[in-house]
Amino acid sequence: MILSSARNAHTKIDEILKIIHLLNLFKSSDDNDDEEQEARLLNIIGEKAIENGDYKTANDLSIQIMDRNLGHGKSGWKLCYQICCLMNKELEFESLLTIDQRLRILSFVLAHCPDTDVNMHYDLLNQLKNLKQLHVNYLIEPKIYINFHNGQSTTLVQ
Repeated sequence: MILSSARNAHTKIDEILKIIHLLNLFKSSDDNDDEEQEARLLNIIGEKAIENGDYKTANDLSIQIMDRNLGHGKSGWKLCYQICCLMNKELEFESLLTIDQRLRILSFVLAHCPDTDVNMHYDLLNQLKNLKQLHVNYLIEPKIYINFHNGQSTTLVQ
């Protein structure tokens, strides 16, 4: 309902999160449930941003999800996957993301999406293959981001 109140309501992320916390909608006995609820909310806001063509806000939310590691066992990876799907279709996304940022998003989704979704894995691996070709074309050394599920350390492999 908050997101439907105005066309740019999705840009008021901090205010929306504050309202949700004030209403105790994240209140639970399990901290992991709180993170899952927040991951779902960030996904909903990101979907609304994409629906309104605000790719920068959606990308900022995906970075927040990755930085806070709201992917493993949570729904945070879903917004990142939507961005992966749009990366090849929307020219505006191409200008927003560097090759390293695309690789980070692809790596995050691949690490957190369901193991059973073969089509998704195939799609992500094809996108990784295309990025590898871009690296070769531009003679850029590829970087692979691995975030171990404890959220404490991110490893950069070059």
